[in-house]
Amino acid sequence: MTNKTDWIVHYVSNNVYCDEYGKREDSFLPCLCNAHTHGMKKYNHLDFQIVLDLGAQEVCRILNELGRRVRAGHRFTAGEMIPGVYEDCDVRLDIAEETGREVYRVIIPDRNYLFPEDSLCCGIYPQQLVSTEDLCAEKMNGQIKIKLYQMRRSPECEMFIFKDVYALKQHYGEVPAELYECVYSGLLAVSGPGEVYRIFNSEFPKGYSGRSMSVSDIVAFEYKYGRKVFYYCDCVGFSVIEFADNRAHIAGGGRK
Repeated sequence: MTNKTDWIVHYVSNNVYCDEYGKREDSFLPCLCNAHTHGMKKYNHLDFQIVLDLGAQEVCRILNELGRRVRAGHRFTAGEMIPGVYEDCDVRLDIAEETGREVYRVIIPDRNYLFPEDSLCCGIYPQQLVSTEDLCAEKMNGQIKIKLYQMRRSPECEMFIFKDVYALKQHYGEVPAELYECVYSGLLAVSGPGEVYRIFNSEFPKGYSGRSMSVSDIVAFEYKYGRKVFYYCDCVGFSVIEFADNRAHIAGGGRK
């Protein structure tokens, strides 16, 4: 059987240039994309979608692998665990909606083989459960409102400052906002938490007098219409977390 595909993969992501509209895409939340197939209908099967921005080559590899299995006769079902996409773990298929149609969204576990619904799931992987319409968020004149949270000076915090998110979740079951204070709030022209890390380690915003950004710090991205995403600065990269920011403190003051 030929390996040639008879379906289309659309990969829509930040920093991808659109020939039709003549501009570069920049509206997706950091580390997310909308990659999906068109053409599974000829096999009486739902199309597939991936929302983790793993890069065009890896995304197309996964979607095309699933497409080839459908063409060979396999019929996937919602909730099915799929072996063979990765050597060390299965992936899962969930039902999702993509531009008015049902698709199978590919859900990938984190490095500890935990899926997004697990409270200990780390990295960007928890974001795989957001709806397609929430993958994008409007910026404010090209800038994003950023808040930086750092652990307060207290004996309790000394146990966890500069530790990875897994240590906090194991102890508390969550990342407790009560341990944190907001040390910065302002608009920055950034597209992801990595750029915030660079700024707060090399060219501090005007008026900022806190310490350099490090492991255990939390960056909040606040978009229009109240959309917020919280990133925990982990030992390697950033983990998306739930964070009750209304329980955090203001630097030099009390609760928010």
